[in-house]
Amino acid sequence: MRRNLKTVWLKKTSAFLILLFLLGTLSGCLGWINTAETLTEPYPAGATTLFQTTATSRGATGSLPDILTPRPTAAVSSSAATTAPTSEEEKPDLLGRYSTPEDVAAYLQVYGRLPDNYLTKQEAAELGWEASLGNLWKVTDQMSIGGDRFGNREGLLPDANGRIWYECDVNYQGGFRGAERLVFSNDGLIYYSDDHYQSFRRLY
Repeated sequence: MRRNLKTVWLKKTSAFLILLFLLGTLSGCLGWINTAETLTEPYPAGATTLFQTTATSRGATGSLPDILTPRPTAAVSSSAATTAPTSEEEKPDLLGRYSTPEDVAAYLQVYGRLPDNYLTKQEAAELGWEASLGNLWKVTDQMSIGGDRFGNREGLLPDANGRIWYECDVNYQGGFRGAERLVFSNDGLIYYSDDHYQSFRRLY
């Protein structure tokens, strides 16, 4: 009799332990399934990813931000970008003559063109200028050369779709042309070079 009771008790205990084991296993599987569903859930509508950008550069849409665009970095400095004149007193005179980098850059920002004391190379040549003679002030009223296209062949300045670069002399004092230049784009960027395009500093 005692042996039969002991056998029955062992069977019930074993069945109970097996049931507990099965319940624990099933619970673990359900938890894993829920975790898997969470991990595979798609991004919610409107979520942004790490590489999604809406950067534009002064009207040239679709251009990559600087951090993603390969550039020569040693020759270009953009840390000293200038703010455009805002008040009427700060604005340059529309009919004024300007030749310093800061003044010409401010004029370009306000009026979108060079001051009237600038001539293109062709216009100067038609008045008798010859670069090899350094005679610009002998054949003009102390004008400066500016307004011709700049090729950016070395790629030191940032390119963008539709962007065109132009250049002009600055701090010109007559005679042969010096090494100082402003290089400016049709979408508002302005850079200064004091070593004939070897390096640039951004003004606007």
